[in-house]
Order: sequence, then C-alpha cells, then structure tokens
Amino acid sequence: MSKLILRSGAELIAQERQRQISKEGWTPEHDDTHRRGELAYAAQGYALLGAAQSGAHLECDPIEMEQPPFWPWEIKSWKPSKDKIRNLVKAGGLIAAEIDRLQRAKAKEKYPPRPVLIPHVDANGTFYCQCGAKHDRGPVNGSNSYRCLACGITRKIESKEVQS
Repeated sequence: MSKLILRSGAELIAQERQRQISKEGWTPEHDDTHRRGELAYAAQGYALLGAAQSGAHLECDPIEMEQPPFWPWEIKSWKPSKDKIRNLVKAGGLIAAEIDRLQRAKAKEKYPPRPVLIPHVDANGTFYCQCGAKHDRGPVNGSNSYRCLACGITRKIESKEVQS
C-alpha cells in the first residue's frame, strides 16, 4: 500500500514560485517592474478566493468568476482554480515574489551600485584609487607608483593614465 506524502504549505509555495519563474517567465527582473503592489494585489485575489472556497461561501464556480476589481493585469492572466489549496498556493507564490522584490529594492537603496573606478592621476597630480579614495601626495619615492592611504594598494600609473 502506497503512503500519501503531503507537502507543507511552505514547500508548495516555494514550488509554485519556481513554476512561476520557469514556466511562466515571471523572473525577478520582470517582477522588479511591478513597483505599485501589483504582485500583492494579485495574491490578494487568489487568497480571497481560496478563503471563500474554504469557508464554503462561494456560490458559483470559481472558473466562471470575473477577475477581482483590484486585479492589476489583463483578464487573461486571472486563472482561478476549483481547488482552494491551489488558489492559496498561487497567492503564496505571488506574495513570495513581492517580498523578494521589496528586499531587492531595499538592498539597492542600501547598497547602490558603485561606478567602476579606474586608478589614475589627474593633471594636478591627484591620485584617484580604484577604492574611491583620492590623494594629493605624489608618487612613492619619486617613481610612478602611488600608494592609497585608504586601502593600502600601491598602483603603478603609466603616463597614459595621467588625465589632463
């Protein structure tokens, strides 16, 4: 006799999120374009439907239901299921996508991309290191090597790297 193995809600949601990415193409880059809560609104639609199905308050076939008034996208993307768990899992996948999107946005605010810095010396003799520090002192021991006081790197600057 085979034993039925039930997955936890968290496992089902993680699996759904992977399906959304691999089958539907809703990648993190795509999700990042939805900055007005669209993913959470869509999740709300599926969660409310799942709740109504669970409480047996639903008087019609969910497949025939119109999209919720707050549905953020075109009608063809509203795909309710007759299975209440499936609707809740879809909601969970969308919530996971929204949480991930918010965390990526927060990380970008906290750690904005830094420009790539090329070590060089300007026409005034100021050394600009790749770490972002700048130093007004000249080359080390009269050579064409400059030592950054911030990161400690010593960089040989060729004459072509002196910017006028």
